[in-house]
Amino acid sequence: MGRCADRTNVQLISSITLEPISGAISFEATVTEVRFSLDGKRIVATGFVGRSSMSADEQVAQMWDIATLAPIGPPIKQPFTMGAFTFNQDGEPDIIVGSTGAARDRLHVVDARSGTALREPLQVPTDMQTLDYTLSPDGKAIVTLHVRNSQASGDSPSAFLSIREGYAMVNGTPFLRLWNTETGGQIGDEFQNQSFPQTAFSKDGRYFVTVGTDRIVHVRETATGNPIGVPLLADEFTTMAALGPHGRRVVTRSFTGTARLWDVDTGRPIGQSL
Repeated sequence: MGRCADRTNVQLISSITLEPISGAISFEATVTEVRFSLDGKRIVATGFVGRSSMSADEQVAQMWDIATLAPIGPPIKQPFTMGAFTFNQDGEPDIIVGSTGAARDRLHVVDARSGTALREPLQVPTDMQTLDYTLSPDGKAIVTLHVRNSQASGDSPSAFLSIREGYAMVNGTPFLRLWNTETGGQIGDEFQNQSFPQTAFSKDGRYFVTVGTDRIVHVRETATGNPIGVPLLADEFTTMAALGPHGRRVVTRSFTGTARLWDVDTGRPIGQSL
């Protein structure tokens, strides 16, 4: 796995022992996020130049080869916060999604190599605050996480949410929206979640799964936003999930490190937890 060794360095650590397996990799910006390409051979970090990401003049992304720790290509620079990527068959960044606006109400879809916009920004309704977003591997859909602006400073329930700049206290009932990146339109209806969920797509982008602190795991079809199977009820707060290629199997990981395989059609676990 990758981590931010300090605010301007990236380091690889073993997901088994949690010990460093590389030295610090220098990055020209303050790191906000680190992620792997789908083939696990490359790592990309995003960050900002300036005092904070919200006021930064420039946002930066850089990719490295994991085997050699050599940088791949020049840094990618954009005027918006880069929060989601797709990768082509060669493991290189293909599409970038980022956000601008005080409430993150404009989502930009950009070609990673040329930096040119692939479409007009997706406009989030002004009564919403965008907290997070996840891009499908094929670049055709985005799941966004929101609360209503009227709730953001009210007396509604609050939770700590990990967003691009770190941990923030967020008020309100969260809900998700599914977008078609090619048309800019919403797919299906909004769907509420009683916790602040994490989202992951299947490798082909046809399905996505949401998990959160309410222990309920939902699988949905990307083309329609409709749920498939039945909701899965985990024993513990679930922090991560991955989908099988046909959306019928889900692997979840709890905050205590327990992994479990699920049958989406029956909503029941398969075998023992690990």
